[in-house]
Amino acid sequence: MKLKRFVMFCLLSSLALSSEINLERLEELRKKNLISQEDYQILKSEITPTNQESMYTLKINGSVKDNFYPVVKKGGSQYLNVNKFLDSIGISGYYEKDRERIRLTLGENFRKVDIDARDNSIVDNGKKLSEDTSAILAINNNIYLREDVFKKLFTYRLIIDEKTSKISISLNFTPPAELLTRLDLKAKALKSESKIEDLQYESKRQLFELGYLRVQLDEVLSRDSSKKAFSSTWDGSLQYQGGLLYGQLQANYNIRENTLNSALLEYNEIWEGHTFKIQNNAIGKSNNNWEFSFFKDKSYFTEGKRVIIRESVPIGSRVELKYMGFPIAIQNEIGGVVEFDNPVITTDRTYTLVIYSPTGETYEKTIKTVQDYDLQNKGEFQYNLYIKEDNKSSKYTTNLGLFYGITNNLTLGANYLRGVEDVNGDYKYVQVGTANIVYGGNYNGLSYVLRLNFEKYMDNYENAGKKFEDRYSYGGVTQLNYGNWQYTFTIDEFGKYYDEERTLSNQIQYNLGQYIRLYYEYDKTFKYIGSGKEEMRYGVSLDKAFGPIFFNAEYNGKHKGESEFSISAYYTTRNNISTRWENRWTNDGKNFETLLSIYNNNFKGIMDYSLELGYSDQYKEKATFKFSMKLLDWLNITSEFDKKGNSTNTVGIDKIIDLKNPMMKVDSMDNSRVKVITFIDENNNNIWDKGEKLVEGVEVTLGQKTITTDENGEGMFYGVSNGIVHNLKPTIKKPSFTLGDNKITVKGNFASTIYAYIPIKPMLNLTGQIHIDDDLGLTELEKEELYQNLLVEIKDVNGNSIELSIPDNTGSFDVSGLYPKLYTIEVTYLGTRYDLKKVSELLKLAYNEEEFDNIIAFKISSDKISMLN
Repeated sequence: MKLKRFVMFCLLSSLALSSEINLERLEELRKKNLISQEDYQILKSEITPTNQESMYTLKINGSVKDNFYPVVKKGGSQYLNVNKFLDSIGISGYYEKDRERIRLTLGENFRKVDIDARDNSIVDNGKKLSEDTSAILAINNNIYLREDVFKKLFTYRLIIDEKTSKISISLNFTPPAELLTRLDLKAKALKSESKIEDLQYESKRQLFELGYLRVQLDEVLSRDSSKKAFSSTWDGSLQYQGGLLYGQLQANYNIRENTLNSALLEYNEIWEGHTFKIQNNAIGKSNNNWEFSFFKDKSYFTEGKRVIIRESVPIGSRVELKYMGFPIAIQNEIGGVVEFDNPVITTDRTYTLVIYSPTGETYEKTIKTVQDYDLQNKGEFQYNLYIKEDNKSSKYTTNLGLFYGITNNLTLGANYLRGVEDVNGDYKYVQVGTANIVYGGNYNGLSYVLRLNFEKYMDNYENAGKKFEDRYSYGGVTQLNYGNWQYTFTIDEFGKYYDEERTLSNQIQYNLGQYIRLYYEYDKTFKYIGSGKEEMRYGVSLDKAFGPIFFNAEYNGKHKGESEFSISAYYTTRNNISTRWENRWTNDGKNFETLLSIYNNNFKGIMDYSLELGYSDQYKEKATFKFSMKLLDWLNITSEFDKKGNSTNTVGIDKIIDLKNPMMKVDSMDNSRVKVITFIDENNNNIWDKGEKLVEGVEVTLGQKTITTDENGEGMFYGVSNGIVHNLKPTIKKPSFTLGDNKITVKGNFASTIYAYIPIKPMLNLTGQIHIDDDLGLTELEKEELYQNLLVEIKDVNGNSIELSIPDNTGSFDVSGLYPKLYTIEVTYLGTRYDLKKVSELLKLAYNEEEFDNIIAFKISSDKISMLN
């Protein structure tokens, strides 16, 4: 010992006499192993007596990062170098720094940390961590933090071993290198994870599915104002809806007339948004005709200048048409369809259908009346097939159209019509071929569409002295949109079979702001014989909301014709009482009509009513009141009368029966049943695999209804409205089971049974044991110390930490609440006495009906931690 001190004295003396007496020279000696770590510390303390700086080996999350990490001792406290710490974990290029300040963002949660030595402030995510003036040191352009503050800011665990000059750290955030690895793992796993987060079950097409029957029997009492007595009659019908031939069958039978009014077999959304229908409709009392159609449903169509919205809705529904959030019309469905023909409906607008189903549920559908002229995207098809029996000739008319997108800008179309016409008093088939070219796109804010049409009759008939070879036409339409302007030009040329030789149309439309639309139209017709005609129309429309009231005003004028003006107001209360006041002046203002309508949908859940008050030059004053009430799920009462004394009163049965469960109450025919099956998802794939056990006693809620699965793990919901996404909410009362992170939804597309498989996740336990190699020769106390310096971490496949655990004094650890799936388990040594590297292993947890524990073991030898098989 005396010799050692003498050598140290000589070395210190030589350094003192040298002109290079500094810390850099001393660090060089330590790096070259010319002096020991202990000697280095002694010499260092002699050179820096005020702020004693020592070098340590820095170990972060089990890996050595720096063999010369500086720690300063001052006033009995130890200060850790923040700059070198950040550099060692790879953040050197990811934070702002100057001499006395560091600003950085940490981990996946983007913690913002601001350390400022100028005012001794430390801010962590907007909160001051410490206001102690002794917490920060600024030395040689580096910032040091006191040990306790450094630990709180950056680590889960911090151990400084002065005997071995080692520092062991477990970070409380994810360092950049590991964060990039996790992001890469997450990107790879996102596709599979997104598929299992939302489990939606829908109707499955079946060969036959017993459906619903609606029975209507009414006694009708009516009285004409000119008579005192009531006249009595009755009416009745049977309606059926159910699955047939992998589609949906709807049929309506008139009991009184003993006739089948209609039968419809529908395949909605059968392919790429197309619908296929087979329909038989009664024509009078003795004739029925057939109709077949395959088409892409756009929810609207045009007839001349009129735009008509037509949409399929649940049978028994009442539907409101809204524009700019205000109801402008209301309809009851007829045959599962509503149709709106209202002057407010025009092209290039967005409307909303609010559908009130008979079950009391409400949902919405958006209708955009955008003219696309059948322009398709690249590779996209649109088919239109109509086959209809002609009532007069009993022959069938066939119309087949096809549009195909060659590119996103170019579409080619063709149409073949085999129609039926009266040719010289005889019904014959006539054939018509049509070709279409559609081109559209955008250029510098200008949107354009060009459509060319070519039509030719292909038969050699002659009718009333006119030859079919002259029965052809060709033409086109061009539409340009720029900002608030729209210009449309249409031209058509006709063969000599027609009276018209050519027609021209120019339309200019301008939207003045959001609420005002101006238009001008000029049409001209040229004829082969005689003079043609021209017509100019112009107008303005205003749509504007003032508070809760929506106003619509329109003026339509003609150059040589009668002008029209209308103004309407729409208002709906919070109680769903809708009011509409319409005023119209026609014939240049000479004729006037006004109408006030008040109607309510589903008042108190049992009654609908409507009131109309009006006046016109034709019918003078009028007043009608109508209400309908349904009681006891089957008794229907309806009354309608006007100011003249005319009245119609109906009392009868209106009952919907689920033929699979006649005693179950249902309110609509457009329903599905939902069969719930709960099972133990042993392999965590969210799919019921053969052999996986079914679970009883699981409560499942859908809307206001709750069922409990039976001993077979099954339960049934009835009367679930179609077209709506419903949430299934399971409540699992069995211990050690959970639903996991899945969201379960169901959606009925037609009358059927939806099979909803709900995966129940077993909650597994992971029990582990750490074994220490006997060759280490550790005492029980030393073993306990080693166990306490171990950190066990469970991570998912994305690298997210799920659970942390530290073994007890026997080396045992336990983690609960895990699923039967793949995990990563990591064991990290946080101490400084041994040089043990972190071990990371993949672990597949399995479910066992009799045992929920998965048991693993690790072994610690002299240089490593390893998992035992």
